[in-house]
Amino acid sequence: MHVEVDGLRLFVDVLSPEYVAAGPQLSRRRTVVLLHGGMDGDSALVRPLAQRLTEDACVVVADRRANGRSDGGGDPSTWTLERYADDVHDLCVALGIVHPIVVGSSYGGFIALQYAIRHPNHPAGLVLLASGPGFDLDALMAGRHQVDRGRDADEEARLAATASRVVRRRAVEAYPPHAFMLDLDLRPQLGAITCPLLAVIGDADPIFPIRLPEEVVAGVSSADKRLAVIPGGGHRLDGAAPDDVVAELRAFIQHIGPLEDPWAGGRTPYDEG
Repeated sequence: MHVEVDGLRLFVDVLSPEYVAAGPQLSRRRTVVLLHGGMDGDSALVRPLAQRLTEDACVVVADRRANGRSDGGGDPSTWTLERYADDVHDLCVALGIVHPIVVGSSYGGFIALQYAIRHPNHPAGLVLLASGPGFDLDALMAGRHQVDRGRDADEEARLAATASRVVRRRAVEAYPPHAFMLDLDLRPQLGAITCPLLAVIGDADPIFPIRLPEEVVAGVSSADKRLAVIPGGGHRLDGAAPDDVVAELRAFIQHIGPLEDPWAGGRTPYDEG
């Protein structure tokens, strides 16, 4: 489906219900919003991971503006971290998603952090997968050609299948320089983040050294924060260690817990306030 946000139609898919039958009642589950990475990626990149969480939460994936099945046009000057972050918030408002757990993978982790900085009261929890507060340019230049090395046949097959499903809108080189976020440094703003945080990183990630998610964990104001290191994990953790990542996410969802049902007890929340 498509939802209009800031004058553009963003593609969104809701993979599982918010309410599930629990005996004589409906039980309200937490909503998890997954943000994909890749300059020219879309939500197909996180869908295998998202589908494995459907028994644990209401799971939502979306294509970033100008990516995938979202509107491909628009003004490239709006392809900024601030606008991407506000799109996450505004999409949640349009869909009626209250206090989601937002999961950002790689480039999507930048967006998740900026979203939580700009809208600190909105998320119930934040998860970074193979990301940080910005790039280490030395590591990026040295490691960008190492991302695909060291994978076994099963991992290669999983990642190849995922990549084949992505709708590519343009070559990476066609993006304006500001969209690459090469000079991004969110560390001075991390103190604005007050929600629970989980950072998951592979100890063999050639793009994001462990010190980058460590700086995120150290910098946020929340006392409820944790770094999970996946032994042998590279940058594409969903391909290298999907079971480990899913286990970490499921534990975090359970830790955050469900939401109160605003409709319980005969209330009509739309009439309140």
